[in-house]
Amino acid sequence: MSVRSHINVQRDAYIRELLECCLSASEINQNQGLKQWLTYEQNSYPDQVPLPRFRMVDCRQQGLFIDPENQHQHLEYIHDNTLPARHRCQLHYMAMRQPLCQYIEMSQVIRTPWPEEILCMYSHELIPGMHCLQAWQVIDNPPVSRMLAGMLHELWERLAQSPDLFEQLDPLICQLGEHYPAINPLWGSRPQHQQTTVESDY
Repeated sequence: MSVRSHINVQRDAYIRELLECCLSASEINQNQGLKQWLTYEQNSYPDQVPLPRFRMVDCRQQGLFIDPENQHQHLEYIHDNTLPARHRCQLHYMAMRQPLCQYIEMSQVIRTPWPEEILCMYSHELIPGMHCLQAWQVIDNPPVSRMLAGMLHELWERLAQSPDLFEQLDPLICQLGEHYPAINPLWGSRPQHQQTTVESDY
């Protein structure tokens, strides 16, 4: 196992433990909103469920193009200004619906295919003289830090509405941070939970 793979496995184990402990506490305390959200983070978000903001990640566009004259194929990044505003906005953010730990483990480029109807609509217009065979939303650097920071921020805001549950889970999360240092600055820098008044989305 490579050093990077070993780090990813360790990181994944700590995040899984954090989610499982919080999910168990939400069940014991009958906090259905927190339980539902943690279940989505653990297992994935269904298509019909709105995503938290941190799971909509800026991305670039890339296509596989072919030159009709010589049949040469090559990858090219697609400039945003080649698309009309409505489709540019639709494609600008990648919806990250898979389990949180799946993204924590990733060390390669993330690609999501364009909707077929958009590809068909613009396949001959993206690069003059070229035909686009396939196109993807692309995230070159896996958003590990952003996903982790977003999850911890969302968790903090939800626990802020349940002081007893916060007091129960805060020491556990801080303890996990001793083993996975990335947690500490993200969790420890949050304001006092009594001051947070954001309402739950669920």
